[in-house]
Amino acid sequence: MNECVYLKVYQNGLRAAYRQQRFPWWLQLSGEVAGENVRCAKTIQQGRWEMRMMVRLLIVGMIWFWGGLLAAAPASAGEYVGSKSCSACHEEEYATFMKYSKKAHSWDKVEKMLPKLEPEEQQSCFGCHTTGYKKGGFVSYDKTPQFADVGCETCHGPGKEHVAGDGDPELITRTPTITTCSHCHNAQRVKDFNYKPLLHSGAH
Repeated sequence: MNECVYLKVYQNGLRAAYRQQRFPWWLQLSGEVAGENVRCAKTIQQGRWEMRMMVRLLIVGMIWFWGGLLAAAPASAGEYVGSKSCSACHEEEYATFMKYSKKAHSWDKVEKMLPKLEPEEQQSCFGCHTTGYKKGGFVSYDKTPQFADVGCETCHGPGKEHVAGDGDPELITRTPTITTCSHCHNAQRVKDFNYKPLLHSGAH
């Protein structure tokens, strides 16, 4: 039976109140309950349908909200430790990298370009010319100068667990693949700048 759960009660042509009470569906046709003029505002079926829709919208809203937060939130800042931390165990590799690799001094070129670029354009540079931008690493030169160049962790991944694990090689990317390089050295950039991805361009 399709019953009415909300009745609009009218007095002298004006709505006076809602009556939250179940009434048989036929009262919608008669329009009278104990001499009062009423109209059915919501049936049980309508109420259930609205409840289901509200639950679905709530679930979708929660997924959207938390999904947005997770997508926007950077990785923990502690995941990146900076190239200098690598030098404690990899002294020779670090010295060679700093001396011969252009990546190790990428901020020099970025710094020269910044005055000519809009903020949005600057951010597009940071993604490939710094370490860990929007991933818990580079924020700005003033706040995180240790991540201002393309450091060891750009190719080998965040080093916190590796360092904390006494240099456990399973906790770091020992040998980067060409896929790692092509994130920045993609076809368009190779064409524009002729910077071809080289697995051993880090000079070690």
